[in-house]
Amino acid sequence: MTPLYSEADLRLRAKRLADLALLRAITIDRSQYEASFISAARQEADCRGIDVAEYTSQVELTHEKGPIETVSIGAALEQLASEWPLWHMRTVRHCFDHALVIGRERHNWILHAYRESHYIFSFFLPHRQSMLDQVERFLRFEDSLEAPAQPYDLENWHALISVRSPRYLLQLIERLHPAHIPLTVQTPTLSGDASGRLSLRVPRREKKSAQNILRELEDDVRTLYDQVQNAFKEQDAERELALYAQLVSFGLQNPAVFYNLGVVLYEAGRFSQSSESLIEAISLWLAGDTAPVLTGNAATGGLLGNVMRQLQPPSNSPLRALPEGVAEAEHWLTLLHQRLPHNGDIVRTLAATADLRNDTQRALTLYRSLLDLFPKDEEALSYIRAQTGA
Repeated sequence: MTPLYSEADLRLRAKRLADLALLRAITIDRSQYEASFISAARQEADCRGIDVAEYTSQVELTHEKGPIETVSIGAALEQLASEWPLWHMRTVRHCFDHALVIGRERHNWILHAYRESHYIFSFFLPHRQSMLDQVERFLRFEDSLEAPAQPYDLENWHALISVRSPRYLLQLIERLHPAHIPLTVQTPTLSGDASGRLSLRVPRREKKSAQNILRELEDDVRTLYDQVQNAFKEQDAERELALYAQLVSFGLQNPAVFYNLGVVLYEAGRFSQSSESLIEAISLWLAGDTAPVLTGNAATGGLLGNVMRQLQPPSNSPLRALPEGVAEAEHWLTLLHQRLPHNGDIVRTLAATADLRNDTQRALTLYRSLLDLFPKDEEALSYIRAQTGA
């Protein structure tokens, strides 16, 4: 069979291509050309001194909203093979400005394909290795942004629930997974949610089934609330404590739950755990978030510190009221301070709430006692300098 083009014709065609078009013909668009033309294009690239391997071997890698790194394909794959937090994203982009945004889901991996800045589709892969294999094929131009699995358009998916609670979402995901309902969790990085909530999305055709499963979870939560009330009425402290622990494990961050749990723990003699629960209750009351979902890991100080900075009033203002419940929690923390005088989190919380109430003298006393425990504590030093100039 006589070839359509002579070798000279092929070389002339290759010679007429600009550098970028020549590189595309050799790499990302090579499936569109005959092997003979690819060979002619490679010869032309050699004549121009273009190192195709060098040009295409460097890729861009981004972690969440971090800086863009330029790395080799091997280095990018090595980073993707390492562990990273649930629902966090990594982006790889090759020299022709196509990108894959990779998300770690609870039971699989999701990949979002972009051509320049234009979203094309998303697809799921079951294992880390299948994700790595697909990314390598993409970076080595062994596919043309074709989904190896069923493609989805996430723009048309339904937002089933939007919360701040990783643990609550995990409870829901573990119920959706056996029903084989595709799902993805979008962090604020991807969704742009200014309130910091996580959004769980499902295909619209699965909306009704997913809503039924969500209602079952909510029914179970309501049952726990009823059971804890009955345990309280029956003065069954051991059962009450176990039920409160279950509510917390569900990711339910109702401040009243943490307050009641703190009181029950105090009465059980578990003072350190009691202080953690009471501090979390105060944090949630000050944040104004009474929804039965988690605002963060049950911790002593992180959320509270942020709230304090946001709500700090002028020091010359009259005393102000704090959200209902805070005073009761402070009462129990004061008792705990007598039992745990070296617990800095208790002192810090009492000092911060005193400051929020504009009780400057009490706040100064507490912050000074915090310095007795931790002489270099920045929060205490900063507050004392601001109030006294010392």
